Amino acid sequence: SFDGAFNRWGQFKAPLLWEELVDPEFQLAGDRSTTNQVFNQGYSQGIMFGYEAEAWRGYASITDGLRTIGTNYNGAGESDIGLTARAEFKFAGDWERFTDFTSWRNSDYAGKIGAAFHWETYGDTGPIAGPYGGTPLALAGGAPNFGGDLIIYTVDATVEGNGWNVAAAFVGSWTEPDGPGVTDSSDFGVVVQGGVFVAEQVELFARWDATFLDDNRFAPGATADEDLHFLTFGANYYVIPESHAVKASLELLWALNDTTNAFGILPGSGGGYSQSSFLGQNDDSEIAIRGQVSVLF
Repeated sequence: SFDGAFNRWGQFKAPLLWEELVDPEFQLAGDRSTTNQVFNQGYSQGIMFGYEAEAWRGYASITDGLRTIGTNYNGAGESDIGLTARAEFKFAGDWERFTDFTSWRNSDYAGKIGAAFHWETYGDTGPIAGPYGGTPLALAGGAPNFGGDLIIYTVDATVEGNGWNVAAAFVGSWTEPDGPGVTDSSDFGVVVQGGVFVAEQVELFARWDATFLDDNRFAPGATADEDLHFLTFGANYYVIPESHAVKASLELLWALNDTTNAFGILPGSGGGYSQSSFLGQNDDSEIAIRGQVSVLF
């Protein structure tokens, strides 16, 4: 075997969006961004290979597609095959620094950049339900689904220092559904966030994230906003200094745009983006206040 090489099989998250790969208890805000909820990979079933060196690491996986947690091999939403690759370059610090987004006071400077690519094709395995585990991401207006292809790509960067942190990511998707009456769609997302300790146990943070939807996702004449912007402001209190064991968070989340129609056609939306505390409404502003206490065992 090679030092630094590893493999994983079974059910896991494909090595795609970094925000999704950071465990929920180690997020900067109370939960991941709405943009991450739109594009994230969720859990898949398959096999992954990886290699970690001093300054770089890489991953590659073969799976049954994005968001296929707990599915049968021939279930609805299964892709015929999904291929994902991710590479990261670390220019300062240790890899362990990037298991969370927080950087304690008196921490050394650390930083890394990453990029990932995912392709899947679907339509020949089980009932055809669409990419993203069966959510009809590419098929606005109820058009029939005959299979197709999905591509997701992303670049991200994380920089941390003495009590402060900044992270940013860009993600794009391209869907090419087969069959009559459907067209290709290209969507994009951006997340920028940062935090700073103002006391030994108090961290302030802010986040802007946005999703830019292809206009062909909406029915002709629809008045829904295609560009969706979200703001988050909040504070974390770490009961035990320099530890995530017990953390209390309070934050304000602000959706700046009309999200009703958009939430109806995006993956994971259902009646709204409850994970992000937004229900979706036809006004240009929706505000939520969220408090949370997390305890790790």
